[in-house]
Amino acid sequence: MEQNTALRQEVETTVQQSAIEAGRKAFDADIASLGDDFKEIFGEGSYNQELQSSNPSAFKQRMAVLNNIVAIEKGYSDADRPSKDKILKMAVFNVTGKMPGDKAKPDIDTMPDKLKAHAEKVVGKPSGSTKQNTVAGELSQAIKELDEALGH
Repeated sequence: MEQNTALRQEVETTVQQSAIEAGRKAFDADIASLGDDFKEIFGEGSYNQELQSSNPSAFKQRMAVLNNIVAIEKGYSDADRPSKDKILKMAVFNVTGKMPGDKAKPDIDTMPDKLKAHAEKVVGKPSGSTKQNTVAGELSQAIKELDEALGH
């Protein structure tokens, strides 16, 4: 009887380890599918202790994506849950601010100088109040309110 219990526990442990390893490999494949533009952020290779020691920043970013995936999945019922691919894209966007398919880091500054100058200008409120804000400040405030609404 004790042999059966020990054998059952050994089989269960092996099955759990296999499932964990399969999950790691699937996550590695998902990260690799993001393309070359995300390699600098998420590193290359598998999600393991070696990556943690060789590239802690990439490991931390991958952990953030995993945490986001879990949080996003918890937010949906089984019937309403988006596809695995869509959840991955949402999680990557939450961590990096870039959608997969977009460049992770632009090679050049895409904002023309004229727009930068405009963003720094002081503009009045349409209500005629005396309080003034910069365009960049209003954009920053809108982003902050969106983050608060999304629970970040």
